[in-house]
Amino acid sequence: LFAQEDFTLKGKVGAANAPAKVFLQYAEGGQKILDSAAIKDGAFVFNGTVAEPAEAYIILSSNGESLDQLTTAPDFRKVYLSKGVITLQGDSFKAAKVAGNKINEDLLRYESAVQEVKTAMDALFQEYEDAPDEKRNDAAFGEALENRYAELMEKEAVLDLLFIQENPASYISLNILDEKLDATNVSQLKEAFANLQASLKNSAKGKDIQEKINSLNKLSIGQVAPDFSMPDVNGKEIALSSLRGQYVLLD
Repeated sequence: LFAQEDFTLKGKVGAANAPAKVFLQYAEGGQKILDSAAIKDGAFVFNGTVAEPAEAYIILSSNGESLDQLTTAPDFRKVYLSKGVITLQGDSFKAAKVAGNKINEDLLRYESAVQEVKTAMDALFQEYEDAPDEKRNDAAFGEALENRYAELMEKEAVLDLLFIQENPASYISLNILDEKLDATNVSQLKEAFANLQASLKNSAKGKDIQEKINSLNKLSIGQVAPDFSMPDVNGKEIALSSLRGQYVLLD
């Protein structure tokens, strides 16, 4: 009774050969799926079925190791598995262009929109990695990096919201909401969710997001905190609601 989506993922990335292999990792029906394929002259193929579009990671194992044996950061790329033929092409997985259906075309547009921010974040992390221990332990240096990171996160949040608002029929918009939604932004993002296409809101992921919004609403700024009871240092049960009207520090 579910609308199954048969997919084919074809790649021509680089020029790797055996013993190298390619892994495909995604979630389906609450289960983690891991598939693998041989690679010849950089070419490989995956076939499968998903109940609805699924976020997946395609990973190169250069020497044929299993995923848990990889000791260095592998070359990988995010794609969306959905109905049709999806293609990957490029010199590396990370830089490969993905095409073949609207979801992955939308993914490329989103990645392009946030590329400047992502590049700046990578540079920020590299600056920390390259810093000597003395500098890393300097409070002023750490604070400066944290401030710059916060600014970049704010820029990314603006770009995320803009993409969602401009693409209410895109599964990528639904996925951004799923990844970024929390108690600090639920008031803003629940409106963006409400404006999505009905079919997205009625999907399995859409229904999960609606439940998440309902839950986070209880924790958003200005709401009465959910009540609970815990023993104090003397073992006496204290309810949060019994302290109403007082200043309360929750540790």
